[in-house]
Amino acid sequence: MDPRVRDKERFVEYRSHNSNNWIIVVRATKKVVSIVPYVYYWGSDKKLRAARICDPGISYHFSGHLLEQYFARFNKAAGALERFKEFAVENMDMGTESCDALGSCVAAYATATSPVSGP
Repeated sequence: MDPRVRDKERFVEYRSHNSNNWIIVVRATKKVVSIVPYVYYWGSDKKLRAARICDPGISYHFSGHLLEQYFARFNKAAGALERFKEFAVENMDMGTESCDALGSCVAAYATATSPVSGP
């Protein structure tokens, strides 16, 4: 692999035939290429919202409120879409916790190269 592109994120922006806006984050390392797709949209309140689509069927929705709070605390870049790209890179590897109605929780670790799996 060309060392000039290794360990650097690339963004592929795509608009689907159904008019869905996608940002696909690609990170190539020496051993693996990580691909994380996000679909995003603007709410009626003009706030950016997004969903991370994971295989096999688990997805994460990022509300406008969550993204606004993240942008206010960690990212002061101009433009919501540019801030979201930074959010996507910083959160390629993320930990999650799934809780049922009774409060029993199962922790999982999602990586860009493997789907979420629990114990």
